[in-house]
Amino acid sequence: MIEITETTVWTASRTRVAVGTIFEREYRAADGTTRTGPAAPLYLYTDQGEDKVVGGAGSHLTIDDEEWEVVLVEPRPDNRGRVVLRRLA
Repeated sequence: MIEITETTVWTASRTRVAVGTIFEREYRAADGTTRTGPAAPLYLYTDQGEDKVVGGAGSHLTIDDEEWEVVLVEPRPDNRGRVVLRRLA
């Protein structure tokens, strides 16, 4: 699992993942349903450009051609919340 602090960047082998500010908002879960809860914009930067996904618990995203699940989005004071990602097998 990877934990990324709010407003910071984690670098995978070919992709930088930046986490924006966590708010209560709508986001799309992996099953296609719309949920409301703590979520953050996740900015994916590669050599081919950038993509933005709003991720909350249960969302999936692709990083370096691998599927990842957002396990937890936890707001904390002073914009120091966290997003926890788990690589799917």
